[in-house]
Amino acid sequence: MTQANRLAIGSPAEGLMVYQTNSPEGFWFYDGVSWNQLTFWDTGEFQSIGGIVQNTTDISNDDFVFGSTTLSGSDSRFFFDKSKSAFRAGISFGNEWDDANVGDYSVVLGAGTASGNSSFSTVFGLASGNAAVAFQGSISSGNESFTAGSGTSSEGDSSIAMGTSNTIGTDGDSAVALGSGNGITA
Repeated sequence: MTQANRLAIGSPAEGLMVYQTNSPEGFWFYDGVSWNQLTFWDTGEFQSIGGIVQNTTDISNDDFVFGSTTLSGSDSRFFFDKSKSAFRAGISFGNEWDDANVGDYSVVLGAGTASGNSSFSTVFGLASGNAAVAFQGSISSGNESFTAGSGTSSEGDSSIAMGTSNTIGTDGDSAVALGSGNGITA
């Protein structure tokens, strides 16, 4: 039968198995909720159901990694750390992506560190504050701080530092430093 014929079966019985002759061809069974394709050749960790590739192991706890056999250490890789809901895609040159440097709900694209919870980093940024964002070799250690630019850093909470070699110290909460070589300490 075709996919259209299979899907047109009204109230299929749980466990009903049919052979579908058009793409995706193969045996299909009804589990009481939805149709699932039997994959006899599947001996690996992944399967495709309804066009979604998923692992066949413990989806509640398993981490996901391509390009390496671990989440930590130096290597190019793409991973999702399930326990921290953290995502990385790019390269680590040392310990930037080791467990201690992976914040809950954090993201790194390219290279960098995002150790703060809900932080984001790219292009060698270091985001250690919670909800901090660091771009292009900058350091964003204040909570909810934003930095962009080589040698730029922000330790103040809710602060913004953009440009080259701008610095906002720990007393620079809600401060803004733009341009080049500007420093805010209080």
